[in-house]
Amino acid sequence: MKTFLCDSIKNSVRLNNNRQIIFIWMGEKLKIQKQNKKIILFTIILFAIISVLISTGKVNAKENTGRDSQHTDDEKISRMVQRSTEDDDDEDEDEGDENVDLSGRKSFDVKLDVTADRGKAVYVVDVKVTCEYDFNGYIRLKTKREASDTMTYDYYITLPASTEKSLSINVPFSDGDYFDTNNLTVQIVNKKDVVLFSQKHNDIFREALYKYMYIGALSNSYKKLSYLEATGSKINRMYNMSESEGKLVEITPDNLISEISKLDMLFIDDFDTSTLSPEQISAIEDYVYKGGSLVIGTGKNLDSALKGFGKSFIKASCSGLSSRQYQFAGKAIQAADIRFDTGFKSFGSEFQGAGDEKRRGYIYISNYSFSDPVITGSAYAQSYIVDFYNMLDRTEAYRIYDDGVMSIDMIEGFFRNIEGLSSFESGGLKIIIVLYVLIIGPVLYLLLKKSNKREFFWVAIPAVTAVFMVGIMIYGRRFMLEDKKAASVTIASANGSGQRETFLSAYSTRDGKIEFKTRSDLNAIDTVGYDYYGRYNSNRAVYRAVTNGDDVTLIHEGKEKFDKGYFHLKLDNEQAGNIHVTYNTSYELLNEAKIENNTKYDFKYFLILRKNKFIIVNGCKKGGVSDVAKDKVYTGNYVRSQSVPSFFGSDTLEKNLDVISCLYLGANAVYDGQSNFVIGVTENYERITKGDISENSYGVIYDTVDNAKDK
Repeated sequence: MKTFLCDSIKNSVRLNNNRQIIFIWMGEKLKIQKQNKKIILFTIILFAIISVLISTGKVNAKENTGRDSQHTDDEKISRMVQRSTEDDDDEDEDEGDENVDLSGRKSFDVKLDVTADRGKAVYVVDVKVTCEYDFNGYIRLKTKREASDTMTYDYYITLPASTEKSLSINVPFSDGDYFDTNNLTVQIVNKKDVVLFSQKHNDIFREALYKYMYIGALSNSYKKLSYLEATGSKINRMYNMSESEGKLVEITPDNLISEISKLDMLFIDDFDTSTLSPEQISAIEDYVYKGGSLVIGTGKNLDSALKGFGKSFIKASCSGLSSRQYQFAGKAIQAADIRFDTGFKSFGSEFQGAGDEKRRGYIYISNYSFSDPVITGSAYAQSYIVDFYNMLDRTEAYRIYDDGVMSIDMIEGFFRNIEGLSSFESGGLKIIIVLYVLIIGPVLYLLLKKSNKREFFWVAIPAVTAVFMVGIMIYGRRFMLEDKKAASVTIASANGSGQRETFLSAYSTRDGKIEFKTRSDLNAIDTVGYDYYGRYNSNRAVYRAVTNGDDVTLIHEGKEKFDKGYFHLKLDNEQAGNIHVTYNTSYELLNEAKIENNTKYDFKYFLILRKNKFIIVNGCKKGGVSDVAKDKVYTGNYVRSQSVPSFFGSDTLEKNLDVISCLYLGANAVYDGQSNFVIGVTENYERITKGDISENSYGVIYDTVDNAKDK
């Protein structure tokens, strides 16, 4: 028994000693772990400091090495260019042209020629470059206009030594070119974006636009119209801001379509326009709509020059020779009896008649024939024609000033509904949060208490939280934004006339700068201009278009995330078809009207625009017909504005504000206060962007509606 008790006591002591040893060992281990953590943390901090010092030293060493080696010239050149380009912002110091080879070597020879293509509304900038050594880099055109943001065009070139490289670059017309100082800087830039050559030109666009006034004459008596050239006279342009020399161009049915876009003014006299083809008539009408001036002579030839045009285009008619006595320079002359619509106004020219605005263009109809012997034989004919040009030019200046251009304010207003930023709906998230609080608190506590398993509370809370986190992530995917986002609205005539115009918005959710590729068949790339009163906005953005072979990259240098860049693009119009509206005598109320979709697109909605009235109609698929009486959605008064009107009582339109905004944007683009239009909007139109950027693309296709009843 004693032996048993002694053994038990020994075992108990041994066990207690072991426990003490274990506790002592664990305590020592914890101390060691704490010490190790401190050592590890100290080591990490020390390593980070050493890494920063080493990397900084490497950078400094690399920079110093670069300064002492081949980069010396480029660094000096860059500083020189920076000093030279700072002067660009001071117009008082920028008089005349700069042509300084900033590399210090007479390495580059740059020649520049600018012409205006009025048909495409672009300046064609022809650049010729030679270099003494092999060069790979960019030709850069930098435009600075008071009515728009800075736009830079970079074109990559490979230039062998002592060879010449020719390049044509299209720079779109800007409304600021008519009134404001506009500058173009040509630069040679290497791959490291160091400017090696810079050449500046002041007012070069205005000079290209107004150096000559091209006057076309479509007439069987062309040789009698030489006085129209006003040889030796200076023609005032834009309220005497520029002067032009007259250049007379003979227009025939054969060259009409190819030459009309180059003209400032077209005379039609002693010519039967009913002999022209529909394509030729359409070309004349499109020329006027886009800003051209059409002058028509009647007189002894009566209405021969009017016959080919519809009543919706020329709202005037001839009833024969007038019984009134008319005189030109004091001599009696035959005059036609013209009945003008109320829109026509006379401005007191010796060439008796009246004019009417047509969108951006102008139509003047004279009671006389410009080839009448009384005029062609007068010693005052040239003097009077110069006065006529000057008066006509004042109407052009007024139209450009007051035509309601598509300004940045207007585009921004519509693109708020178009650009695809999802509005965050917090209702669902609120419900998830309320459920989480209820479950994580009283519900979970009561359940565990009832099941007598409250010790699992520390496991249940993370599990429930994880489930709700997954739910929030699934819910949030509805509002997930892509890194790069774009929205585009392309406006085009249904019959293929003119060019397609695309307004494009782009932004990045990660960076202020947005950079993306676009299609290579664009005719012109530009920013969206300010309206006339906003042209002195100091918060201008920088836009770039970089072309390397078939790759075209557009860049907007924003400052913060979601800073949007707005581009204005032009490309060939490849539409073929029409949107035809049939109606009866009650067209004023649009009763019983039918809209036939003879295009290749499915339209979601149509908008019929007649002066200050509009009606929105449900669309139809290609080849289909919409019945206005059955498919009418909304009617109202049209006002050209910077945002979509409130559609009171129409929940359908409020839910489709993206496509309705596109319709209204299209209406603003074609509206002229006189003509009638039908406009269709389609979703998923041709993409403008390429690559890793998401795009919402819309097409706005329009056609004219005749005033005359169709059935």
